[in-house]
Amino acid sequence: MNEFNIEILTIKKRNYFCGITIFIYAITFFIEYFFYTDSVYYSTYTEQLSLEKVQEILDSEKKYRWLGYLIIPISLILKVLYNSFWVTIGSLLNNERSSFKHNYNICLKAEYVFVLRLLVKFCCLVIYKPVNTLYDLAFVPGALSNLFPISSTPQWYQYPLQTINIWELLYCFVGTSMYAIQHNVSKSKAAAMFCIPYLIGLAIWVLIVVFFTLQFS
Repeated sequence: MNEFNIEILTIKKRNYFCGITIFIYAITFFIEYFFYTDSVYYSTYTEQLSLEKVQEILDSEKKYRWLGYLIIPISLILKVLYNSFWVTIGSLLNNERSSFKHNYNICLKAEYVFVLRLLVKFCCLVIYKPVNTLYDLAFVPGALSNLFPISSTPQWYQYPLQTINIWELLYCFVGTSMYAIQHNVSKSKAAAMFCIPYLIGLAIWVLIVVFFTLQFS
């Protein structure tokens, strides 16, 4: 695992960013192509809206779908910057000399965990997960939300449940390993420097999302 992390850390950030973005584009495209069908939209909204209104929603979604692809690299870099900020703040508060540039490199390289999550999601949808409505496509493999029927779960409660998943734990593990190598510290110290600040930042982000969900729902 250490040798693998060392190899990843030496990849140029620009090349890695482009590679991970391409993978996200590809998997997202296949998920949308195979599962975001007209029948899924009609099954989701027919009981609440007229057929004409559903068709309007469908046409609008197809028309502006390209915006989602435009947002992918922007959201990725903002997410990495956000995580890097918290990891750097955590290091500084613990009197550790840790540069933002190195932490950015770690957070960016650890993002392959969430690309793997997206790939696993696609495989689950193909192999065994039935897709009848848009609620089914909100599925996150290995998340606590899978224990609850998402269609009947309060909207503000869904994102926190989706965020509590094995991929966040794996991200912490990978990030800790890379931090230990990058800064030449023990795994236990790296866990304190990386995981705690990251999880604090994640908790704050979840609270922000919940706040806005309650405001606009």
